[in-house]
Amino acid sequence: MNPKRIIKSKTLTEDEKIRKSLKTMNIVLIVIGIYLFLFTGCMIYLYIKTGGIPDTLVTCVFGACTGELGVMGWIKSTKDKYIKRAEKLEDIALGLKPKPAQLDDFIEDTGDENNE
Repeated sequence: MNPKRIIKSKTLTEDEKIRKSLKTMNIVLIVIGIYLFLFTGCMIYLYIKTGGIPDTLVTCVFGACTGELGVMGWIKSTKDKYIKRAEKLEDIALGLKPKPAQLDDFIEDTGDENNE
């Protein structure tokens, strides 16, 4: 007899739905997008007025934003990987038989090649 997962349903208000959907990474993405849009507009205006832009500033701003977004992507992918692995471990602990593809992914994720 396999135990079944209990799924609790909870009704959320509109404010709770909005707060839950707006996580920190989403807010940072929105802020960086708006900032880069405004920065690009300022650089275009500066180019029209003076005929040139500060190349070092542009390179540093776009480099910093790219670095921030890259780190956020790395955090997100690592977090998803560990959540997926925890779910597989939970299924194994509950006695649910994982699909062969899931088991292969689990062995690959843990790095244990001798476990067949």
